[in-house]
Amino acid sequence: MVRGHRQRLRAGQKRGAHTGPNPVDRGKLGCKRHALSDAAGTPLAVLVTAANTRDDAAAPRVLARVKPIQGPLGRPRRKPKALVGDRGYGFAWLISLVAAMRVLCLLDPRGAEHGSGLGVLRWVIERTLAWFSNYRRLDRCYERSGAHFQAFHDLAAALICFGKLHPHVDSS
Repeated sequence: MVRGHRQRLRAGQKRGAHTGPNPVDRGKLGCKRHALSDAAGTPLAVLVTAANTRDDAAAPRVLARVKPIQGPLGRPRRKPKALVGDRGYGFAWLISLVAAMRVLCLLDPRGAEHGSGLGVLRWVIERTLAWFSNYRRLDRCYERSGAHFQAFHDLAAALICFGKLHPHVDSS
C-alpha cells in the first residue's frame, strides 16, 4: 500500500460551489461558458458560471471583462461595436443596457420569430466556444474552485489568441 502526503480526490470533493444543476442534463452539476469575441472569433472575454445561471445575468459581467484593444490608429477600443447573441440574452433590460453603452444591439427580443441567426452571424461565437472545448481540461469541470476553472479558461483564451496571431506555431 502506498502512503504519503498526496492530494486525494474522493467522491463529492470535485465540482465546488461554482457549479450548478444543469437544466438540460438531468440536473447534473456543471458549468456554463459565456464568451465575447471579435468578428473573426478571437476571444475578447470569457466568463464561467454555474450551469443554471441565466445568460442575461452574466452578460454585463462579460462585457465588463473586455480590456482595451489597440487598433492600428487612434485610442484603444474599450467596447465592442455590436453585440450578437441568441434569445437567451434578449431581455428588454439587457437590450436597453447595451444600447445605453452605445453598442449596436443585435439581440433578438425573447419570443421573437426564429430566424437564421445561427447560420448567418452566431456561427462565429459557436466556433470560438468549440475552440475552448478542444482543451481537454475545459471540456468538463473537475475543479474544486471556480477561480481555478476561470483561470484555465483565461489561459485557453490566451492560447487561442496566440494561435490566431502565429498560425504556423502549434500552441497545444
